[in-house]
Amino acid sequence: VAKLLVVPAANLGVVLAALRLGLLPPAGSNPLLPVVLLIVGGSPTAMNMSTISTLSGVGQREVATVLFWQYCLAGVTMSLWATVGLALFLPDGGGAGAEEIELGSGDL
Repeated sequence: VAKLLVVPAANLGVVLAALRLGLLPPAGSNPLLPVVLLIVGGSPTAMNMSTISTLSGVGQREVATVLFWQYCLAGVTMSLWATVGLALFLPDGGGAGAEEIELGSGDL
């Protein structure tokens, strides 16, 4: 739970601080960069953890259980953090109005 909720919340604070301090380009110039940083920060633990436990022969079952539940919950939490990022950093709040979408009959 901490990896999927607490770490991304702290990551949001880091991204906002980096934007405010000028360490990242302004969100208006590239609004997807902060959103991508939030999504990457909220992703589940890497599979390297499983490889290390397998090679060392310690905690294989525990690591597998943690990874299983992280990946089960990741769809919900990553959607949540993507929504937060889109709402905070995209100029129109992440939604495209009907007038912005112009598809003709042959534009596919």
